Amino acid sequence: MDSEASDRIGFALVQRATEGADSAHVADEIVAILRQIESALTPILGRRGMTVLFKRALSLASADTPWLAAVNQQSRTEMDFDVFRVVSEAYPPVTIAEGGGAFFKTFYELLGSLIGASLTAQLLSTVSVAPTIDSGRTSP
Repeated sequence: MDSEASDRIGFALVQRATEGADSAHVADEIVAILRQIESALTPILGRRGMTVLFKRALSLASADTPWLAAVNQQSRTEMDFDVFRVVSEAYPPVTIAEGGGAFFKTFYELLGSLIGASLTAQLLSTVSVAPTIDSGRTSP
C-alpha cells in the first residue's frame, strides 16, 4: 500500500465520521484495518517485528495526535488493539478519524522506508476500508 492508499483510508475514516458515525464505530473501523495489516505482515515480519513497527509508527504519529500518545503509553509491550479502541472512543469521531489517518500514513511511510514503496504496496494490497466493518462489536 502506498501513500496514496493510506490517504484514501484516512479520507474514508474522516468521511464516515462526518457522515454521522459515532466514536465507537470509527474506532472499530481503525481496529479492523489494523487487524488486516497485522494479518498481512505478521507472517513475514513475525509478531515481534510487527509489534516494533506498530509501536514505532504509533510513537512517531503521536507527536501530533495526543490521543495516539495515550494509546502508546498504555500499550507498552504489544499491539494492544483494545487499548487503541478504548482510548480513542473518548474523543470525537472526526478527531479519531484524523488521528487514525495520521497513524496509517506514518505506518506506511515507515514500512516503505524499510522495505521500499513497491514491496509495501504489494504486501498491503488487500488492506482496505470495507463499507461495513465487523471487528467484534455489534453495530447499532
